[in-house]
Formats: sequence, structure tokens, C-alpha cells
Amino acid sequence: MATDPRILLAELDEYASTLERHFVELRDRHAVLRDTWFATSEVYQGTGAEVFADAFARADARFLDYLDRGQRILVILRDKMEQLRLFDSSDGSAF
Repeated sequence: MATDPRILLAELDEYASTLERHFVELRDRHAVLRDTWFATSEVYQGTGAEVFADAFARADARFLDYLDRGQRILVILRDKMEQLRLFDSSDGSAF
């Protein structure tokens, strides 16, 4: 069964757009959370505050790594989609 590259590209484009919206939403929510934590951390003191600050810093670093890796995956996906477009528009010699 042959696969129409145009259908595949349309589906991949929708997927990439969904990923982009997902990352924008996560960045926005993360900014609110981070701003709230920073405001709270100025008045929150004691051992509990120190433990939470350490946990927040670790979670924050992992989250930022997730966003960074996701963006790199999105760049690769867009690149492969462009290669597929070139392949579909040529005689197949693009690869």
C-alpha cells in the first residue's frame, strides 16, 4: 500500500503545530509558577523553605531541559518534513 506524502506531511504539520502550542503553553505556565515561587521565596523562611527551594531548583532544571530537548526534536521534525517536501516535489532523487 503506497502512502501519499502529502497526507503524511499534513499530519506531521498538524503534529508539529500541536507541539509548538504545547511548548508555548508550558513556557507561559512555567513563567507564572516561577514568578510566584520567587515572590514567595522572599518571605518563606526556615528548613521547609530550604528543602522546597532545592526541590524547586531541581524540578525547574529538569523542566527547562525537557523544553530544550523538545525544541531540538521540533527542529529535527521540521527539517525532515522539508526533506519530505523536496522528495515529493522532485523525481525522488532528493535522497
